[in-house]
Amino acid sequence: MVLRRRKQGSLLAEVAIGSLFLAVFSALSCYAALLLLGISVNDRACRDAARAAAQGQDVATSTKLATAILKAHASKANFLGSPILANLVYNTYSDTQTSPIVQVTTTLSATVPFKPLSFFSDAAFMAHDQQLVFSQTYTFPIVKTP
Repeated sequence: MVLRRRKQGSLLAEVAIGSLFLAVFSALSCYAALLLLGISVNDRACRDAARAAAQGQDVATSTKLATAILKAHASKANFLGSPILANLVYNTYSDTQTSPIVQVTTTLSATVPFKPLSFFSDAAFMAHDQQLVFSQTYTFPIVKTP
């Protein structure tokens, strides 16, 4: 006589363990998507702001141009903030042979939408209030128009 084991409970255990792994991978995927989206939006906004600031004739005009571009890059997503002009350096180098440059730094903050994703709270890009903070700097040559 052959003894047979009952295998009715093993499927339930496999589904439970598989669901746990699926939930962890889904949370990590959402977190990675938020990181990539924040980096991409801030990078594009900073590049466009620096390009616009290079068209200005002085620091005040360059600041206005960069701020206008950053307003155009404002995000409508609840968890993603708008890029902010953190620093603008306008160097004309009028006394040297070095070409004039404008350097623009922008920052963008994103709120982590899920509390379980707060396990990265000690990372360098993570603030204490569940905010991811991205920063980007671009340097462009100043374009002098007559």
